[in-house]
Amino acid sequence: MNADAKKKTIFITGATGFLGGALLKQFSAEKFDVRVLIRNPKAFHSEFHNVSVIEGDITKSETLKGQLADIDTVIHAAGVVTDWASKSLYRDVHVGGTKNLIEEAVKSGVKKIVFISSLSVLDYSAPGMHSEHSPLTKIKNGYAGTKKEAEEMILSYHKRGLIEAVIIRPGWIYGKNDTTFIPEIVYQTKRNKMVIVGNSRNRVPFVHVDNLAELIRIACEKEIKDANIFNIADGNISWKDLTEKISKSVQSNRPIPSIPYLIAISLAHILESFARFSGSKKRPLLTVSSVQMIGRDMASESITAREVLRYFPRISFEEGLNSVIMQIAKRRLNELKMK
Repeated sequence: MNADAKKKTIFITGATGFLGGALLKQFSAEKFDVRVLIRNPKAFHSEFHNVSVIEGDITKSETLKGQLADIDTVIHAAGVVTDWASKSLYRDVHVGGTKNLIEEAVKSGVKKIVFISSLSVLDYSAPGMHSEHSPLTKIKNGYAGTKKEAEEMILSYHKRGLIEAVIIRPGWIYGKNDTTFIPEIVYQTKRNKMVIVGNSRNRVPFVHVDNLAELIRIACEKEIKDANIFNIADGNISWKDLTEKISKSVQSNRPIPSIPYLIAISLAHILESFARFSGSKKRPLLTVSSVQMIGRDMASESITAREVLRYFPRISFEEGLNSVIMQIAKRRLNELKMK
C-alpha cells in the first residue's frame, strides 16, 4: 500500500459476536484502522494490531459522544441474538440503540453506515423466492419487528441525504464457531427431540459467516448509489433435506416428525405464557419468534448483491454446509445446548 494513502477507519458494533469475529479477520488488512465498541473491554482480546477498543453501549447515548469522530464507515452488527428475550430488550437494542448510533454518526459526519439486518424482516405468509422488493413483516415487536423498525429509521436518514446507508439482510448465518442454529438442531436430533415446524418442503436460506464478512467489506469499500438493500443467501435448503443431512451426521435413524404451523404457533404462545407466569428464565421448547421464522418458506437469493456488489461466495453452499454440520456433529451434548 502507498505509504501516503489514507487508511479507512471502520467502527464496528457487535464485534464480540459470531459475525463480529469474522469481521475483525476481514478488516485486519493494513489498509484499515478498526475501532470496536465494547461494553466490557476487559473481556475482549484482539489478535489484530490495527484494532482499538472503545468502551461504550449503544443503548446509552452518552457513551457514544465523540466516539465517531474521523470514522469513515460504521458497521452496525450488534443485536439481540436470541428468540427468547423481552420485548423491551429487543426495542432498547434494535430501535433505541440504532437511533443513538445513527444520530451520533450523522453528527460526526460519518459517510456511510452498513446495518446488518435479517431476512426475518420479510413477510413469509406466501411461499416462493423472496427479494428485496418483497413485503415486510407485519410483526411489530420481537426480533423481526424491531429489526424492521431499525431498517426504516436508517433508510429515513439515507433518503434525507444525511448519510449513505446500506442494509444487509443475511439468512441464517453459519460457520464452525456457530453456537445457535445448527448446534441446536444437532442437539435436538441427538436427543431424538427434533421436529419440523410447518411444511418439510419449506426452505431455509443460509450464508457462511466468512462469505458474509467479505460481502460487508465490499459494501464498505464500494460507492452505492441506487440499490442499497441486499438479501443475502449462499443457498436454500428444505427442512427435510437439512434434517436428513444432520440425522446422517449423528447416525440417527429416527424419522423427523412435522408439526403443522398453526398448532406450533398456538403451542408456542401457551409455552411462553406459562414461562412468563411462572417466572422461568429458561427458554421454552417453542417460542413464537422461532415458529414465525422457521415455520414458513424463507427462500431468498443474492441476485442484487451479485449485480451491484459483484458478490460471489468464496465458500460454496454445499461444501460449506456439509463441512460445518460434520464439525458440529462431533460436539458433546453439553457443548451444543443453546443458553
